[in-house]
Amino acid sequence: MLSKIYDVVWLLYSRKPSGDPPRRWKGLVGYGRLDIVARALLASHYISFNIDNNSALLLYLDDKHSPQLLYLEPHCMPTKMKYEHESAQFLLRVLRRETNCVIDNDPPTLLGVVKRLSSTGYRVVQLAENEELLTSHLPQTLYVLGTHIDPPRLEGIERRSIGPFSYLTSHVIAYINIVLRKIPSL
Repeated sequence: MLSKIYDVVWLLYSRKPSGDPPRRWKGLVGYGRLDIVARALLASHYISFNIDNNSALLLYLDDKHSPQLLYLEPHCMPTKMKYEHESAQFLLRVLRRETNCVIDNDPPTLLGVVKRLSSTGYRVVQLAENEELLTSHLPQTLYVLGTHIDPPRLEGIERRSIGPFSYLTSHVIAYINIVLRKIPSL
């Protein structure tokens, strides 16, 4: 569970890569495309290079037999970050359990995670293409979005889009942070 209530929680969905994490950060591209998560980490927490203490990122690594849920909350993250290689190196440290970020090796299903957070008061919005336009951000919102693959459609969950095209995960997060949450960027 999250350590506190945040203004926004990003729940990223991806497939769990096989094998051990790569030795170098550039290896994340071939390790389940977790390089996308490294970019999303920058967009979600470091718009002005200083950490957004009112935001958390959860990474759901789906696997039929052993899914994982990574909790990337401000208390376990660096206070400043500017470059993709920094976020990728940090993500590798998390995957290797070299930080105090929590990794749940027995999480509920993706829908179970969403229901658990919804029961604590979060408004849940699944971001997808070709849906009604998301025009505002409400405090205490959980945004569910994919990385290089879309999460399964979550029945009974509000679905929205930021526009008529397919956008990079990091761009979706940055758009919501800068335009809808009105977090100042540099």
